[in-house]
Amino acid sequence: NHPPCYLGCGDRDLILSSTHTYEERLRAAGHRVRVHLYPGSTHGYFNFPEGDTKVQSQQDIVAFLSEIEEM
Repeated sequence: NHPPCYLGCGDRDLILSSTHTYEERLRAAGHRVRVHLYPGSTHGYFNFPEGDTKVQSQQDIVAFLSEIEEM
């Protein structure tokens, strides 16, 4: 049984299509998936030292983890 999965990706990420494919496969297999797309962001946005996208993605991840912790 696969745990709930969080996928965060920039909408300008070169692997965006792979993220969507992975999401589709997980859902098809019956797994719970949360996907967040970050407008204007490229691959590696999470590693940038500063920025609104990094802060928002951190908040989104914490919210997701809080939700699954309550399961």
